[in-house]
Amino acid sequence: MSPEKDHPLWPITLLGALFAAFTFSRSAAYKYNNPAKAIHPQQRTDREDNHKHNPVCSYVPPTITKCEYAERGKEAAPNWKKFAEIIVAISTFGLLLVNVFLLPSTKKAADSAQKTADFTARTMRVDQRAWIAPRVVNQIVAQDQPLAVTIQFDNTGKTPATHVETCVVAEIIKNTTTNIDVSCPDTSKSPGLSVVFPQTHISRLIDATGNGGKTTIDPQGLLREPLMKQLRHWEKSVLVYGRIDYWDVFKRPHWATFCSTMLILPPTPGGMPETVNWNACPAWNDIDPDEE
Repeated sequence: MSPEKDHPLWPITLLGALFAAFTFSRSAAYKYNNPAKAIHPQQRTDREDNHKHNPVCSYVPPTITKCEYAERGKEAAPNWKKFAEIIVAISTFGLLLVNVFLLPSTKKAADSAQKTADFTARTMRVDQRAWIAPRVVNQIVAQDQPLAVTIQFDNTGKTPATHVETCVVAEIIKNTTTNIDVSCPDTSKSPGLSVVFPQTHISRLIDATGNGGKTTIDPQGLLREPLMKQLRHWEKSVLVYGRIDYWDVFKRPHWATFCSTMLILPPTPGGMPETVNWNACPAWNDIDPDEE
């Protein structure tokens, strides 16, 4: 026998089952979206009173609690908003990783830029600073005359040199002397500080046979025999040395040391007169390391 004949009311039964299932699904959905429902204490049943897990939020007065608002906000957020928040979080984390990996390259580029800026500034300063070059420009070598030597300090730079202090010593030494003291005593220093403008110079005149050295050769400061003969035969020589200290316009101190020896060349058979040359010493010519 078919079910239709045994149960003539099966359509009504089926509709009732569908209605009960629909009602149950709506109730479950509402409880899922509204987990904390406010209930007045007078409306609470004995079963609810005996429930072991009481809600954290207060149920008095019968109003919607803050917890319910918070839970509703979380559950009511649309899917596109949740997806957008995930995308933003992933993007932020990705940017953080990119910055971490780019940090060494960025630091290297910054260091390179700083080195370039320092090199440019130093090149400009070296090009524009003052440069003082000492040299012997004149001498008097004659018997019974002072052996006077003129040293000129030229500023070959592009800006003035300030706080200029010079020290010049002229000594008569034997050509066989190996241990020479080239220090500058206070008596050989300039009496004050000077300013040397670009493409100009200052001069110092010193008597090698007088008080120009560390010892006095002649009481009157004159070149006499037999010293004149010793100089011509290269048994002795005139040694001129010293130091100059100055500042540039960039407030940086500089110094230079110098040393030259005098050589008397005899007259030639062809009619060349006796001449005097100055040669740089093998040592004691130096400048401060700022030029490196």
